[in-house]
Amino acid sequence: MAQAPQLSENPAKIPIPGAKQVWRLYDRHDVATVDLVTEPDEDPMTNDLIEAHHPYDAGVSTTIRRATIARAEPLLAPIGPDVVTTSLDELRERCRADVDRLDPGVRRLVNPHVYHVSLSDRVWRTQQTTIARARSARPESAGHG
Repeated sequence: MAQAPQLSENPAKIPIPGAKQVWRLYDRHDVATVDLVTEPDEDPMTNDLIEAHHPYDAGVSTTIRRATIARAEPLLAPIGPDVVTTSLDELRERCRADVDRLDPGVRRLVNPHVYHVSLSDRVWRTQQTTIARARSARPESAGHG
């Protein structure tokens, strides 16, 4: 007999289901403002309004106007035998450049701002559907854990 899927009571521990792409969105000053988790075929730059949902607080979301975003950089790339290797010096420089493009409030060591990672509307809806299915499949006698 198949066991019902387990679902953590801690929302931060609930996984984001499905294949994903992550986009770093930059404002007009080339400052990284948010990382947006999307489905692989989504491109946030094709929409005038971008819905960005908190990854584990279902009541928190924001709408980002496409006009405020200068560019979107995909962060995930397929790897395999054809991948060109990057030297450590190139990786180090890319990392430095990425950090330099963060808002100074996020980079500071004392009381830093939170850098937001959000879910696209499609990914959020898939996650909510998965959570609802897991909860409905849970036996009534199941304990919390």
